[in-house]
Amino acid sequence: MRTARKGALFITAIAIAVGLTGCSGGGQSVADACKLINDQGEAITSKAQSAMTEAASDPKAAAETLATIDAEFQKLADKVTNTEVKPVFDKFTDAYSDLATLMKDVAEDPSSAAKATEKLTASSTAIQESGTKLQDLCS
Repeated sequence: MRTARKGALFITAIAIAVGLTGCSGGGQSVADACKLINDQGEAITSKAQSAMTEAASDPKAAAETLATIDAEFQKLADKVTNTEVKPVFDKFTDAYSDLATLMKDVAEDPSSAAKATEKLTASSTAIQESGTKLQDLCS
């Protein structure tokens, strides 16, 4: 009798999974995920570049802008569901969050800039590496 129950539960689980897959249209393709990141990420990235330019003259404003951009990247990451692209993009957004946090800390305490340099380098490297992986995946 236990085998029959397990078999029924297994079949039910498969039916639910198949039904959910059907509802989602089979999932997000690599191409769809990459297009989403490219289309929406381009606008976000242009804001980030201007924030980094203003970082030297107004670190607090730059930190606020980076926090806003970080939130936008996080929202975009929620839309990426492809199992190949998602982990790579998540590494990018995690590294970007680290960068935004570091900039906030430095803006609040400029004397911490020397200590933050190593972490800043690590975050920047992680952003570049994950960006390269995304580019390779999406090419």
